[in-house]
Amino acid sequence: LFGRPCPGWWRGPLLRGMLVFVLAAFYVRWATPEHLFRFPLERTGLWLLVVLLYPALSVLPQELIYRVWVFEAHRPLWAFSALPVMVSALFFGWVHIIYAGWFAVLSCIVGGLALGWNYHVNRNSPGAIWPLLLEHSLYGLTMFTVGLGRYFFLPR
Repeated sequence: LFGRPCPGWWRGPLLRGMLVFVLAAFYVRWATPEHLFRFPLERTGLWLLVVLLYPALSVLPQELIYRVWVFEAHRPLWAFSALPVMVSALFFGWVHIIYAGWFAVLSCIVGGLALGWNYHVNRNSPGAIWPLLLEHSLYGLTMFTVGLGRYFFLPR
């Protein structure tokens, strides 16, 4: 799982991450331009702390639970190979209900499908966790950077 990944392992996750960044930035620019890049511009130090800590403190545990554990610990339950992709995406999305908004849930289901497919394709490869960590980190950091991070904070 944590071995040395195959050469070029980062290309797919990086391309998908860039696509999500561009689409999310265009969406925020269109829907709520006052939020575009607000977090990194107004709270640069905190944003940098999120960039540094989010992958290790949030992404890694989530990937171990919602991809590795769901896929591997429940392998006998999966009647066909796409089922754990869908189940892990639904669980991953549903856990984000704590943020009291459907944007977090629905976007995490969509992202969870991409991450589940990533793991499904790479799970038998050495270093299967690295593409997941990169892609999930890029998705999450995109949300915080472009102005959608407000949907991923607990309500006050």
